[in-house]
Amino acid sequence: MPLVHASAWLATGLVGLPVLFAAALSAVAAGLSALLTLLALPHLLLGRPTGLGDACAAVWALPRSIVPGHLAALRRVRRPGLWGAAAGFVAGTVAFVAVHGFAPAAA
Repeated sequence: MPLVHASAWLATGLVGLPVLFAAALSAVAAGLSALLTLLALPHLLLGRPTGLGDACAAVWALPRSIVPGHLAALRRVRRPGLWGAAAGFVAGTVAFVAVHGFAPAAA
């Protein structure tokens, strides 16, 4: 069971957290976009420029940059054997659990 936990933490750290962080920031950006739209609505209806479009674009730039930045950081790892070891560990743990299940070893 410790190997299952370790592989789950490995997958969570390398894949889950950056994707969930980007999703959370996207939700915040959507809320801020709605708020900025409500604030700018009177001026937009009167045809006046608001300048809030730049703020909205800056807010959406944050979640758009997380996953590509994370992938770029992962590509900068100089020893590709580390990726093979991490992927092999997760794949081996999944294969072992698929064959033997979660039951403890018989004594």
